Amino acid sequence: MSAEKKIRVLLTGASGLVGSILRKHWGDRYWLRLADVRELDVGTTSTVGDAVEIIPLRPAFEEFVQLDTSDLQQFIDACQGIDVVVHLAADASPSADFYGSLLDRNIKSTCTPISAAIALILDCGQLTVAWCSV
Repeated sequence: MSAEKKIRVLLTGASGLVGSILRKHWGDRYWLRLADVRELDVGTTSTVGDAVEIIPLRPAFEEFVQLDTSDLQQFIDACQGIDVVVHLAADASPSADFYGSLLDRNIKSTCTPISAAIALILDCGQLTVAWCSV
């Protein structure tokens, strides 16, 4: 299936555990816009048990955008041309600082996809958002 006909998915938290697993298995089915707060130097890391696999960016059906998911305008911009948002971005660290990370990554970022979807639905008529809580 060509990139033009594939469903276009924005995958936040793309360098995380679940994002890396989805990315590994969805590339042949969907066109992916990978988003993460940190830059992807060589790709995402998929870890199963003790095995670590680096998955390089695959430009034929993937692109990367650095995204602060707590920033509404950045989120809206990242959603342009997207059919579905799968929101997995969060800080799962038990030692994460509330004001330094958790407030933006786990609280504000929960509201941002909903606000972006409302803005985009009013603008273009359709956007589907799904997310996972850690």
